[in-house]
Amino acid sequence: MTQLQRITVAELARHKSKDDCWQAYGGKVYNVTHFLKYHPGGVPELMRAAGKDGELLWTAGKRTEADCSWCRDGAV
Repeated sequence: MTQLQRITVAELARHKSKDDCWQAYGGKVYNVTHFLKYHPGGVPELMRAAGKDGELLWTAGKRTEADCSWCRDGAV
């Protein structure tokens, strides 16, 4: 099992570009850079949570972890 890194809010905030996009959901940080071009809502929608905690945006859309197959692959 891969051990996850402890990521600070400041570190998360540094990863907010289309070339380096991290987001936090459920207390875990994910590198979603590779997923940007595949997101059903388009790049602008996914960039709304770039470099920050996207939990409120995620749950506002009534989504669950089952909706997020990439989540299991992108944990930092």
